[in-house]
Amino acid sequence: MRNMSYVPSNRPALLSSQDYMYALKSVLDGTDPTEQLIVVSSVWKTVANSHKAKGAIKSSPLPRRLNALLQQRSLRENCEDDDLFNVLNIVVKLLNS
Repeated sequence: MRNMSYVPSNRPALLSSQDYMYALKSVLDGTDPTEQLIVVSSVWKTVANSHKAKGAIKSSPLPRRLNALLQQRSLRENCEDDDLFNVLNIVVKLLNS
């Protein structure tokens, strides 16, 4: 997923795919932080410098899940050293801007 989101020509197809959005949400609902980091970085790359992509992601249930995951990760000790926490923080700020 992450590699596909790095190719600009793939982004419109990914954003219009319900399967892609469902896959992102299912990984975010999971418990594997490595997979979650991959998904969050994929979302970051997709929404970076793209208002259309940002709108598509905002209209999905992903922002709510990203916020919940950010809050969950912020409760951990040494969250500043956590890559997932740092990337989540950036993505949530991007989506809220």
